[in-house]
Amino acid sequence: MLKFLRALFKLRLKLDLAFRIDIVFNFLNQLVYFIGVLLLFKAIYLNVNSIGGWDIGDMYILLGTYFILTELYSTTFRGGLLNLPETVKEGNLEVYLLKPVNTIIFLLLQKVNVGGIWRILPGLILLTYGLKIDSIHIGLNLLLYTISFVFSLLIYTLQAFCVSLLSFWFYEVNNLFYIYDDLIEFAKYPDSVYSGFIRKIFLSVIPVIVFSSFPARILTGSLDLKESFVFQIILLLVFLLTSLILWETGLKKYQGRG
Repeated sequence: MLKFLRALFKLRLKLDLAFRIDIVFNFLNQLVYFIGVLLLFKAIYLNVNSIGGWDIGDMYILLGTYFILTELYSTTFRGGLLNLPETVKEGNLEVYLLKPVNTIIFLLLQKVNVGGIWRILPGLILLTYGLKIDSIHIGLNLLLYTISFVFSLLIYTLQAFCVSLLSFWFYEVNNLFYIYDDLIEFAKYPDSVYSGFIRKIFLSVIPVIVFSSFPARILTGSLDLKESFVFQIILLLVFLLTSLILWETGLKKYQGRG
């Protein structure tokens, strides 16, 4: 499996580098969006000291985490997930089922954009700047942050995988991804601004609060580690089980090109 993944990543890197101009323009597009969001929050903090208890350093940590998470997801899994509905619709899933590798991993990573990994750089810079403003010495918290971040990435991916698997039952589901992307935008705001029913939805059904705020709060030391990790693990298991059930049920329904 590792040998296959190395070969896949090498092939994808060659394909990505064949369109260097496209990589540059994609990065510039992401950079413009990044600067726009940054200026928005900079303007807000000229008038307030904090938002829901988050000062400007905390907010930069949150935004940095958000940009790293979304760009890493886009670079690795999003292309494969967007391609799955078309594969099912066109009856070409057998191409992947017959490969001597794990089909799900192959589907998830088939469109990995290795050449775009540097798109996470602005997020890393912003995260580092936020830590500097807050004078946070990361130490062990960096390891705990990384663990929480990986949990968030996996939950994010599995939930998107569940959306993609609906293609076994519905002819067109790609538009759902754009709705999902719009909802993920709420992950760049502090969790404390959400309350009531909306907060419950953003903690469980579409856990945008978990995606960015949980890892960010670990770095700022404002989150109970035991409760946060347990909650993330529960979410991870729920979406993993849901995706596997949808996958197995969908395969039984799938009829192929014929």
